[in-house]
Amino acid sequence: MQFDRLKFDAKRNARKFVQGFLGSGKIFRMGALCFAGLLVIVFVLGFVPFSSPVLKQKVENIINESFAESCSIEKLTVTLWAGVTVKKVQCAWRDPTGVFYSCTVPEAGISYHALPLIFKQLIIKNITLEHPCFMCKLPAQPLGADKPRGPFSMDKFTDALAGFPYKVLISNITLSKARISVTQERSVIMDCSGVGLSMKVGFDRGLTLKGSCGVDSVALIDAWHATDFRAGITINGPRIAVDDCKADCYGGRISFKAAADLSRSLLENASMAAAHVKLDRWYADEKAGPGRLSGKLDMSMTFEQSALDMDSLKARGTAAITNVAANDLPIQRNLLVILAIPKLATMHFSRISTDLHLEKGKIYNEKARGEGDPMDFTAEGRVDMKGHFSERINAEFSGDFMRTLPQFVQKSLLSVEGDPDKRAFNCSVSGTFKNPHVSVDQRIVNRAVGNVIDEIGKGLGKLFGK
Repeated sequence: MQFDRLKFDAKRNARKFVQGFLGSGKIFRMGALCFAGLLVIVFVLGFVPFSSPVLKQKVENIINESFAESCSIEKLTVTLWAGVTVKKVQCAWRDPTGVFYSCTVPEAGISYHALPLIFKQLIIKNITLEHPCFMCKLPAQPLGADKPRGPFSMDKFTDALAGFPYKVLISNITLSKARISVTQERSVIMDCSGVGLSMKVGFDRGLTLKGSCGVDSVALIDAWHATDFRAGITINGPRIAVDDCKADCYGGRISFKAAADLSRSLLENASMAAAHVKLDRWYADEKAGPGRLSGKLDMSMTFEQSALDMDSLKARGTAAITNVAANDLPIQRNLLVILAIPKLATMHFSRISTDLHLEKGKIYNEKARGEGDPMDFTAEGRVDMKGHFSERINAEFSGDFMRTLPQFVQKSLLSVEGDPDKRAFNCSVSGTFKNPHVSVDQRIVNRAVGNVIDEIGKGLGKLFGK
């Protein structure tokens, strides 16, 4: 009986254990289902965008403390698994020299790796700026040496990020369809549209960026346009280098490379070249003036080390234009009136060449020489960044051409030492290409007036039979 009793108790205890285990399994399953449901809810919420005024204010503070005097963000939206979207960013600042900068970004996107956020790390895969506009307005006159430009430094940006609750690492920066414009008063120094930029970010002994840039259209000093611009860019701390830069320019090709140290506001080196630029396309596309001009331009310039300022840049180079044909240009019209030589309406030059010298914001042409028909010439002068020029020209007409001109015109011109068949004239030309002012040597003017009076006297004498 005792054995049966023990057997009965053992079965009852086993039954209770099984029932208790099965009951706790229900709790376990319920807990697992709740946890899975919570994960699904979190996952779904991770794709729901929400605005964050606190984060928006933090980003504005970082930008203001880094470089900008004012910065505003219309809206900042966070989608946990997708990234951050920023709407209408506007920044502006002025440096000590009076240069005013502004930046407007209609939309910016920031994509990142979500998992590192748990460990207080923000690893950004890409920052994309859509259709940003960067404007730089140069003052009419520098504010003076008593307000020097402060050196460029990433220290402010690093210090501003130190207050951010996450450690920030950036992998890539992309600009899409950007515009960059540099103006001075009402003149456009540079205008780039359709700018695309992709930069890989690294931290090799400091911040480094390396990538490529493409620009649909580049306009320089209201006079020259280039298309399909491509370049490689490397930024290592405050040092920036541009290489393998090429663009199409009026049927020709231009190339450029440069390196600068922004911490010292210093251009370390630079060079540029233009090959086979067609002047007829330039003259027609830019509507440079009435008449027609054709020829093929080749030039090169090498820049010296100098301050990063338009008036401080120094460079030397050469330029040559071959197979030049000019017809009815404004300067030719003025010469026609002054010299009374109709054939000057059409000129041809097999070659025009000159040395170039850039200094204090002006390009000086030295030892310029043209070889052509009906004249050869030498010239020296300068042109500024706004297209205003001043030239002193000495021209010599060939003997064959002189024999086709009336005697009173031949007598008005200057004789050429060593060649009695040739005649010469000197003149100064200033103004713009569309509106030049020509002033001929006073000796020629006096001779022309005297010869005209003589011709009138002879005509009157014949008229009255004397």
